[in-house]
Amino acid sequence: MLPLLHLAACLERVTGQPVPLDPRFYEAGEAAHGGGQDALGEPWADHKGETITVIVSVVSELNNDVQFDVAVPDKDAPGGVKRIGTLVTSANTEVTLKVPTEIEAFGVEAFQDELGDGPSDDDPYGSAPVAMKPTPPTEPVIVTLVRGGRSSALSTSAHAPSVAIKPPWSDHVGPTVPFRGLARSTVEGEVQVDVNEIDLTAEGGVKRAGQIRLTAPGPFEFNVPIEVKAFVVEVFQDPGNDGPSDEDPYAAQKLDTATLGGAVLFELASGGRARAAALLAPDAGGATAPWGDVEGPRVAFLGEVVAAESGEIQLDVAEIDAAAEGGVKRVGRLVLAAPGNFELAVPAGVTAFRVEAFIDQAGDGPSEDDPFGALAVKMSEYNGARSRLALVAGGRATQGAPDQVGPGSGSKVPWEDVSGNKKPFKADIVASGPGKIQVDISEIDAKAPGGQARVGQYILPEPGPVSFAVPSSVAQFKIEAFQDPAGDGPSESDPYAEQLVTVATMPGTLRMELALGVRGKATGGGGSGGAAAPQGPDLGSGPKVKVGGRIVASNPALVKVDIFKTDAAAKGGRTFLTKVEPRGNGWSIDLPVDFGKIEIDAYLDAKGDGPTGDDQHVLKSGVAVGSTPVMDLDLTFD
Repeated sequence: MLPLLHLAACLERVTGQPVPLDPRFYEAGEAAHGGGQDALGEPWADHKGETITVIVSVVSELNNDVQFDVAVPDKDAPGGVKRIGTLVTSANTEVTLKVPTEIEAFGVEAFQDELGDGPSDDDPYGSAPVAMKPTPPTEPVIVTLVRGGRSSALSTSAHAPSVAIKPPWSDHVGPTVPFRGLARSTVEGEVQVDVNEIDLTAEGGVKRAGQIRLTAPGPFEFNVPIEVKAFVVEVFQDPGNDGPSDEDPYAAQKLDTATLGGAVLFELASGGRARAAALLAPDAGGATAPWGDVEGPRVAFLGEVVAAESGEIQLDVAEIDAAAEGGVKRVGRLVLAAPGNFELAVPAGVTAFRVEAFIDQAGDGPSEDDPFGALAVKMSEYNGARSRLALVAGGRATQGAPDQVGPGSGSKVPWEDVSGNKKPFKADIVASGPGKIQVDISEIDAKAPGGQARVGQYILPEPGPVSFAVPSSVAQFKIEAFQDPAGDGPSESDPYAEQLVTVATMPGTLRMELALGVRGKATGGGGSGGAAAPQGPDLGSGPKVKVGGRIVASNPALVKVDIFKTDAAAKGGRTFLTKVEPRGNGWSIDLPVDFGKIEIDAYLDAKGDGPTGDDQHVLKSGVAVGSTPVMDLDLTFD
C-alpha cells in the first residue's frame, strides 16, 4: 500500500456542514510523515470542467472518524498511482465525489485510527477500485472497514486502480473459451491476477481486460471471448504491501486463445518480473519498433520463433515495397530474450513484409553459422493464425539472407515469396576498387517481358560475397553486378560483370570480377567466370550511327549477339568487335559513322554455356554501316 497521507486541517462536505478534523489524526500524521505534498484536500477540488457524481459508502463497526484517500493511475508516480485528495468523514456515512468526466478509474482507501497512534496494521481498513469507463457506477460504492484489513489486503491504489476494475471480460456478451490457471508460490498470502488483451492498436499494445484477487495461491479461472486472439496473464504477490518490485513473487505468460487447453501453471518466484520483461515487451532493449513512426489503423500479426539453441533473438523486419530502392525497406527490429512468441503491429496499408531472425552466437554480427530463419508474409493471405519461424544453423545460405545486407540497405532477397525446396548459391564479387556494389538477379522466363523477370537485388557496401537460395523450379537466372562511381545510373563505363547461371550445374561459389567497359559483353554458364569477353578495337568518341533490329525467339533473354568487323586479312575473314546485350525484344549498338562492313552472329544460348554446336544461330553478313541508321536487322529464331 502507498504510505497514507498525514491529515491536514481539511473539511469534508458530505452533509453540507463542515466537520473539523480530529486533532489526533493531524498530530499522528505530522509525526509520521511531516508536512509538504501529503497535505492534500478534497479530491479534484480545483477541477473546472464537467464532473460525474460518485457516492462512496463507508461502513464500520466503530464510530471513530474516517480518513478517506483517493488516488488515480499515474505511470510516472511511485507505485504507478498518484494520491490526489484526502477527506475526513464520520463512520457509516456517504462521501460524495465529483469526478471529472475524463477520469477512467480511481481507487479509494479508508481507515480509522482506533488508538490515535497513526496508521497501523491493526486499524480498521478498507479499499475499493472504481471504474468510470465504460459506464460509471450508479449505486454507492461500498467500502467496509475491517480490523487488520491493511495487512491482509493488496492495496488497490498500490497496483494502479485502472487494473482492478472487474473480472476479465465480465461484461462480454457472446461465445467464450474457458481458461484455467494455477498459481503456485512458496509465500503465503493474497495473490493478484491481472489480465490484459493483446491489442496492438491500443496504447502500449495491450488493453486491460480485468483482475482477479485470490486469498492464497491456488487455482483460478475466467472466460475468454473467442474473438480475442491473444492475451497476457500476470500473477503476483505483494508481501510488503509496497507496490510492484522485482523482489515480489511473480510470473507471467502470453497465451493464444485458439490453443487453450489444460490448466496453465504460474510458478511465482522472486525476480520473475525482470525475467518476463522481454515476453511482455518484446521490442525492449533499444531496438526500433517496426513501423514505430507510422500512424493509423493496424493489423496484429502473430509469430513464433522456434530454435534448438538458446539465446537472444534479433528479428529484422522489412516491408516489401516495389517503390523503394531494391524493392524493400527496413522498418525496425524486435529483440526477444529467447525463442518464443512475438507480435507485430502492421499498418493497414502494408501489403507484404519479411521477417529475418537469428541468434548471434559469437557476438560478431550476422554470419553464415548463426541459427537463422526467414519468413515472407502477404497480408492478403494472412488468416490471423500464429506463423512459425524456425531457426536453422547455417540457414542464412539456404533461406535467402545476403551476407552483407544490413538494415536500410534497400536489398530485396531473390524469390523470397517462393516456398519449397531451394538450392544455395553464392557469388564472390571482386572489384579493383572500393565502393558500393549493386547486384541484380533476374529469372529467365519466356513469359516475362523481354524474356526475364527481376526477382531480387542486393546493395553491398563494398566488394565481397553475396548468397541466396534458388527454387528448384527455376532453370536459369542471370546475375549482374556493377559499381556506379559517377552516381549517374548504369552506363557502359561502369565496372561491371554478368553471368547466366544454369541452376542444375551451378557451382558452389561463382567468382564475378568487375571490369570497365564490359556491360553487355559478359557471358558464361555458371562456371568459373563472369570475366569480360575479348574486346575489339576502340570505337572512339566521334559521331555514331545506330545499328540494330528486333529479336524473335521463344526467350529473347537467352539470345547473345556478337558483332564482328569484316576483315579479309583476318582468320575467317572477320575480327571480333564486341558483344551486345539484347534489351527486351530488341538489340542495338552505336557504331562510328562510315564504319564499313560488319557481321552479326547471334545465337540462342539455351544452356547458358556460351556458343556451342547445339545452339540455334542467326548470321547476317555484309552489313554496311554508313551515315544513316540500320534498324532492320531482325534476328529470328525458329
